[in-house]
Amino acid sequence: MASNNLLNRGTTKVYNCIENYVNINVQDVPISYVNNLEFYRCIKDNFPLDPIRYNNIEKVKDLYRLYCEIIPGMYKWRERKIFIKEEKKYDFSLLLAELLHSKSITQGYKTIADWIKEGLPHYLEKILCQLCNITYTESEHKKYFIIWEQIHQKYNDLNVLYTIIFAENINITKSVLKAIFNYNKEDILEITFEEAKRLLYSTFDS
Repeated sequence: MASNNLLNRGTTKVYNCIENYVNINVQDVPISYVNNLEFYRCIKDNFPLDPIRYNNIEKVKDLYRLYCEIIPGMYKWRERKIFIKEEKKYDFSLLLAELLHSKSITQGYKTIADWIKEGLPHYLEKILCQLCNITYTESEHKKYFIIWEQIHQKYNDLNVLYTIIFAENINITKSVLKAIFNYNKEDILEITFEEAKRLLYSTFDS
């Protein structure tokens, strides 16, 4: 019973944090806490593999096991649902990150680079954890934070970051990033992390 109260209090704290600071409702996102076998099945459903490259069932199993080990939570955008391993159910930093993913405009676009799709939600997770006194779990995507830290410092306004990832449509995201990076081409959402860093430094230093 005490564990249920802890989970409910922590979840409510995360909901309130996102709603108060980002002004989006995340209480409509289904959350499932699953064991490792169920999590394995979710990953299998969510990551269809190339049948030619992964034609050996043992290779597929090994790959799924690896995913299970390295992914503590997952936002399944096709079903608009969050899956979190039972052992991570009290990691409210993880829950916060997955809920941010669930509302991100970047979900469902395979060509958007990870420094945007993964880097920005996890950077916001770190900032919101600080603002809301939630214990922060260091992200494997922290290498991308350098870009978002620079932009955050430059504009001193989280709304700039919120606009990028919670825009009404992807064209708004694209136009904001093009303006920040002083970049005229249409592939701004697909450029590499290294190219993004180079553009950012050259723009901010000029």
